[in-house]
Amino acid sequence: MKQMKFILSAFVLSGLLVGCTKPAPATTETAAPTTEPAETTKATEEKVSLADWAGTWNSIEGYYDEPEVKAALEKTAEAKKEDVKKLTEDKLKECHVDWLGLKIDGDTITFLDNFASKDGKVIESVPYEFVEMKTVPDAEEEDHSHWAVFKAKGDAKHPTLLMMPVHGEDEITHFHIRYGDDVDELMNRNDWWPVMAKDSSTMDQVVTEVSH
Repeated sequence: MKQMKFILSAFVLSGLLVGCTKPAPATTETAAPTTEPAETTKATEEKVSLADWAGTWNSIEGYYDEPEVKAALEKTAEAKKEDVKKLTEDKLKECHVDWLGLKIDGDTITFLDNFASKDGKVIESVPYEFVEMKTVPDAEEEDHSHWAVFKAKGDAKHPTLLMMPVHGEDEITHFHIRYGDDVDELMNRNDWWPVMAKDSSTMDQVVTEVSH
């Protein structure tokens, strides 16, 4: 009798244990594939805007009537054993542009007939947009290895501008600029180097620049 009670107790206990065991949930979903995300393609075109040239700039040509510059050119001509008049004319031809001052604000360039500090009058004010960055083949200096091409938004005396990045901070902060119709032809010119100097440039910096 005792044996029968023991068997019944064991049976009941095993039933209770089975009833408390949580069954594994049925798997009805298919696991998501573990594929790597597609690599994002980066644009190769460098992001450029006129903000990189923001500020007020003076054409180096506008300094050639200054007494300090004239004296420096005389010394340079004497050292090179050249005629000072011809040397000056050659340098003016090399740096000539159709304005003497520039103001760059946002996407707009304002061309002035004199330095802003000399109350230059507005020739025209034109919005420009960046088109592309062109690389100069076999450039001797990194500072002179690229031209940024800008196109006017609407009518302008200079529909296309080429502008080099600002450089020369250790000497005179400036950039080079060109204008014309054929971008490739403009890039290949080695006889035309207009210099737009920061309006805060000192006369000593200007003298060093024109004495090259």
